[in-house]
Amino acid sequence: MASDDYELSVFVNCPFDRKYKSTLFPAILFTIYDCGLKARSALEADTATSGRLEKIFAIVKSSKYGIHDISRTGLDRETRLPRFNMPFELGIFLAAQKYGAGRQKEKICLILDKEGYRYHKFISDIKGLDISAHYNKIDSAIRRVRDWLNDDKPQGVMLPGHIRISNRYETFRRQLPRAAKKAGLDPTDLRFNDIANFVSKWIELNPKDCTSRLRPSRRDACEHLRRPCAEHHWRGALYPTNLLHLRQTCRIFETGPSRSRAFRALAGAGR
Repeated sequence: MASDDYELSVFVNCPFDRKYKSTLFPAILFTIYDCGLKARSALEADTATSGRLEKIFAIVKSSKYGIHDISRTGLDRETRLPRFNMPFELGIFLAAQKYGAGRQKEKICLILDKEGYRYHKFISDIKGLDISAHYNKIDSAIRRVRDWLNDDKPQGVMLPGHIRISNRYETFRRQLPRAAKKAGLDPTDLRFNDIANFVSKWIELNPKDCTSRLRPSRRDACEHLRRPCAEHHWRGALYPTNLLHLRQTCRIFETGPSRSRAFRALAGAGR
């Protein structure tokens, strides 16, 4: 990843069990992308080799922001052992912030748990840090992530409100199973890269200032694709408008006849 992406990158250190990745995980990723940033994760390199640790170091180094959910503290049903990946990667991020040089000192961290102050019982060393509770609720997780990002936004940039993001996420969530099946994937067992790709493409196809219109005109849809949304200007964050990707994704996410015709018209004009 290019060094210019440092201030746009969010290291996502969250559980990936089946229940979490079908509820809170995609909601957190959606919020990140809907606010104009990019999600990174150790799950990009899902291997058990020493190379994965080096990959984690590289991702942490290239990410200004970090979201760490330490809510999963129970025992694994099969091994009867707890998983320590989340607190381990949180420690790496905090160490980079503390001992890193230059812009590493600018790192900003959001720590999530399912209840307030519960972490005192199992990771008391982080007492004094501001821990946010999501109570295992999607709307709460979206609000915590959005408000945290909003606190660090540049002057004059207004992020979409958490209610608006929640409404958009609900639309995405309803469309995701069908989109995954059309792409030949199991919607109940998507990997990190699959979820991130679906989220980023859905947002690309559904600009925020179009959501109030049920069926935007061909002219409006084309215009939104030719220029980035004003709300996506966070430090130069632009969504790609690769025509091949747009044509392929348009077949997966059905956005209505008017928008589909607009995509075909734009793709034809780009040849």
